[in-house]
Amino acid sequence: MAEIIKSIVEIEDLFREIVLAILHLDPEKNHSRVRFPWGSNLDDMSDEGSAPVFKRSDDVCMIYALPYDNQYNRTRERHVEDHGGIGLVMADTHTDVHQFTFANYGPNAYECARDIRDGLFRQDIKRMLHSNNFALVTDCPAPKRVPEFWDGKWWNRVDFTAVFNELVRRESEMLTFEQFRFTVAGGADKNVIEEDSKTIALPK
Repeated sequence: MAEIIKSIVEIEDLFREIVLAILHLDPEKNHSRVRFPWGSNLDDMSDEGSAPVFKRSDDVCMIYALPYDNQYNRTRERHVEDHGGIGLVMADTHTDVHQFTFANYGPNAYECARDIRDGLFRQDIKRMLHSNNFALVTDCPAPKRVPEFWDGKWWNRVDFTAVFNELVRRESEMLTFEQFRFTVAGGADKNVIEEDSKTIALPK
């Protein structure tokens, strides 16, 4: 097997695709319908960043993805794999826990938040998550209305928060000895036994 881990860009692309699928929107025509907070676009390191601009009449979903401290983050399974010959690998498999807040703005914010909550339980969305090594923690809270006062006006906002587990696999090469020789001395007769060992491995 190979390493299994996603970059932040890959995670953002996945959840943009999921939200657009839940809301039955064409990804090519509605890419800006789902956005991420300022600074998440690491390809653009200019001072302007990636600050969003939209109108009060626009329906927009802003996704905040954060690592979530949980007992599953601290459980790791390690084992050695033989990749042929003297190529041994230490495989470290664990779970990364992520908390996603789907902040919905616009006149249909509440309906969108509720659709996202319910849509995460759809079979096609579960398959999409599973194929990308993600799983929803199904104890989901209700959407929450949190209107924002900005630029002298109230902006409609409804948040929905969900937690997801991500399967992660890391690999590291191990220092190996193909063969070594040792001797064992006997008793008074000074018998000597010589044997050859099999491959052994040590972490690099």
